Amino acid sequence: MNTEKTLTVLWEVEPRIYEYKGTLQKHKQVEVRCHCGKLFRCVQSALKLGRVKSCGCKRNVPPVVVYEKPKLVMFNGKEFPLRLLTDLLGLDYAKVERRVDRDWSLMDAVLTAQYKSD
Repeated sequence: MNTEKTLTVLWEVEPRIYEYKGTLQKHKQVEVRCHCGKLFRCVQSALKLGRVKSCGCKRNVPPVVVYEKPKLVMFNGKEFPLRLLTDLLGLDYAKVERRVDRDWSLMDAVLTAQYKSD
């Protein structure tokens, strides 16, 4: 374990994509190992600007620990995380994910999924 209070960038992961004022925003994210040994993700620019100093261990806050990468799917010629795609389409993520895991085509899983009831 590193005794210096440092963060180690391990690799770049899929970008953080969210909607802001009607447009999709995209920020680069990196997987980081904290000096305490925990893995977490953060926005690359926040790390470069010094806004991220630990996984949360310095504040006794549980860190966001990343164990698995999200499912990426191709839809209309673009790659999306499955959760973002279902959110954008207003679909039930769990149902679409189960169907994709059962080897349904993405189009069949999306077209037959029920819309979320708000």
